[in-house]
Amino acid sequence: MTMLKISQGRDAEVLCMLENMEAVRVVYRILGEYSFFVIIRAKDKTNLDSLINAIRENPNVIGVWHLLVSNDDK
Repeated sequence: MTMLKISQGRDAEVLCMLENMEAVRVVYRILGEYSFFVIIRAKDKTNLDSLINAIRENPNVIGVWHLLVSNDDK
């Protein structure tokens, strides 16, 4: 689960990018400090880190907060 803070007026551009990412399952627009709540599914932590970094590289993404949720009991 990830929350993204987006540059003012750039929500549509970032939403389009997120919707085109295969690993992104759901995107919710939210009100407050962050603009989007995003659910991402990754194979492992390395893959997740790559996905988060790809999102961070977008110049319109000015803040990222994420929480790792796992169903792996190991």
